[in-house]
Amino acid sequence: MTGHLSESIFHYKFLPNGEVMDTYDKWLTIDELAGYIKMSRTKLYGMAQRGEVPALKIGNQWRFDREEIGQSMKARAIGRGGSKA
Repeated sequence: MTGHLSESIFHYKFLPNGEVMDTYDKWLTIDELAGYIKMSRTKLYGMAQRGEVPALKIGNQWRFDREEIGQSMKARAIGRGGSKA
């Protein structure tokens, strides 16, 4: 039982605003993504509006697919001479 408890602790990440994010959520809010990739909300809004990051706007709220964001960041790093691993 203790093993299960300690494993579940690592499924969460604390955001700068004190909220807790489940690290396995597929869809991230702008606040969750900003905390996850350590970037300002303002910068992310602009990038989403310009189509520089994969995003979905529902009403007036942006949502980001965790896997697509990861793939996009890796592609940008490789395009700029970053490592593939």
